Amino acid sequence: MIRADYTVHNNKWSKLWANAGQFTNLSASNTGINFPYMRYTDVLLMNAEAVNELEGPTATAQESLRQVHARAFNDQSVVSAYIAQVASSKETFLKAVLDERKWEFAGENMRWRDLVRNNLYGQEIVYSFLRYLSVG
Repeated sequence: MIRADYTVHNNKWSKLWANAGQFTNLSASNTGINFPYMRYTDVLLMNAEAVNELEGPTATAQESLRQVHARAFNDQSVVSAYIAQVASSKETFLKAVLDERKWEFAGENMRWRDLVRNNLYGQEIVYSFLRYLSVG
């Protein structure tokens, strides 16, 4: 039987001050902390990548990439020109989607999975090695 006669606090010292940091036990798995597992940007970029893989850079894939890329730029004509440029072939569009994922999810430990999924990990490692080797 699950006990319901206890209180969970969200940090060590909040129990001493007030009940503001207190979570009541509504159920065994409910703590009141909602952790985001997936961002809408991730969904848009996965859609762009999947549609591009199946059908090429269609209007649906371009619109998904445009929505993500447009957040970073005030001038929408620059975004439209960029999307038109990268939509010339399946390979260039995939590179654009992967670059957008690289910029959007920097520091979120998603790049390795993207590279392995597209069989580009070895190529990126060699490129990074040669880039830093030529600097010194």
